[in-house]
Amino acid sequence: MRQHDMYNEWQNSAYDEDGNVVDCDGYSCSGELKWDPAKAIWFCPECWKEFDRNDYFFYIGAQPPGSYCMSCSENYPFCKKTCIHYDIDPNDPMMD
Repeated sequence: MRQHDMYNEWQNSAYDEDGNVVDCDGYSCSGELKWDPAKAIWFCPECWKEFDRNDYFFYIGAQPPGSYCMSCSENYPFCKKTCIHYDIDPNDPMMD
């Protein structure tokens, strides 16, 4: 029996700015997007559609806290939990 790494699942899932998991919009796909830290992209493990940073921000309607977010290589908005570049509002949904 293969053990599931729940920490990895939590850390490398794709989230919108309300903290909800993001679903793929691919044709006939119902997969949940994931973050690939090695490639710094989001992808669907079912249809393999990929999102670069610009596409992902547009897809989720992101309002990042600053311009550095566009060049960062972390899993946005999950990265707000550990961001050293901006003071993130403690009431931000990702801070729960």
